[in-house]
Amino acid sequence: MNDIEKIITAASFAPSGENCQPWRFSVQNEEISLYNVPERDYSLYSWGQRASCIANGAALENMLIAAKHFGYAGNVKILPDQNQYNLIAKISLVKTNATKDSLFDFIESRCSNRKPYKKISVTDTQKTLILEAGNSFPEARVVLADDAATISHLAEVASVNEKILFENFYLHEFFFNHINWTLEQELKNKIGFYTKTLELPPPALFMFKLCKSWKRQKIKLIGKANEQVYKSAPIMGVVVIPSDSAEHFVCAGRALERLWLTVAKLNLSLQPMTGVLFLMLKIKNNDAEKLSPEHQKLVKYAYGEIARSFKQENGQIAMFFRIGVGGSPSAHATRLPPEINWLN
Repeated sequence: MNDIEKIITAASFAPSGENCQPWRFSVQNEEISLYNVPERDYSLYSWGQRASCIANGAALENMLIAAKHFGYAGNVKILPDQNQYNLIAKISLVKTNATKDSLFDFIESRCSNRKPYKKISVTDTQKTLILEAGNSFPEARVVLADDAATISHLAEVASVNEKILFENFYLHEFFFNHINWTLEQELKNKIGFYTKTLELPPPALFMFKLCKSWKRQKIKLIGKANEQVYKSAPIMGVVVIPSDSAEHFVCAGRALERLWLTVAKLNLSLQPMTGVLFLMLKIKNNDAEKLSPEHQKLVKYAYGEIARSFKQENGQIAMFFRIGVGGSPSAHATRLPPEINWLN
């Protein structure tokens, strides 16, 4: 594997919704083009491919970290061609001296950890490092919350997503059609949710399987159980950007990845809680006809409470997450080999 393949392989370990991995690459000489693959992201949560913009921004950041590691400077142009909407970025590599970025060692091990977090505080030093990592870009801003009352309220608000997920036919069907129930399915598909990564104890897993049939499932306990899991976090945070433009969401992805890799380096865990944010984008952009009026009202309430809790009523909240000590996750999502078109 040559250096460029190694750099692109690092990109493929970026986070993405439903582990959809919405990227492909082309290489010409020393230039890598990063493309979004829109057909990978078609759930009801998707508006304007903004979730995939975050995923591709994280992939881009991984590439730049890896490029330094292998002795290249990366000159980046974000959304360089208005006529190619899916062309996310071009990275021109220039050979230089290798520069060790301590975050490189955590690219492959970084993952979502959905376990309940231990009752261990995140130190002020750790918070400072997390904030510094997330605030590395002028277009993105990270804000953290750590008081118990706010965390408890945000946990309740975050669980609104589960209520809607299990009540809305379109969200429910998409979600359960992307579940890998066995390791064999996970290794075959390499995309979607592997049940072990959901961190469900046996009783909850049994109820979860009952919910597979939308007509049969009327269980509210899963949302309540998730609320309790969310409450276990000592801190929660958001990534805020100036607007809902694709460029700003790519920047949010870059900020998120640096923050998340720093969390991994600190031996902490992170779980995104983004459902409400992306449903709000659809409502805001008049694309929510598949959401009932009741669910739209719930989304607006939940988004408003998140914005109010972090005092970010005027910004666009791109990411919402919890951080804590979760220990080792039960499983990691499997990755597809990156699709590379060599143009040399």
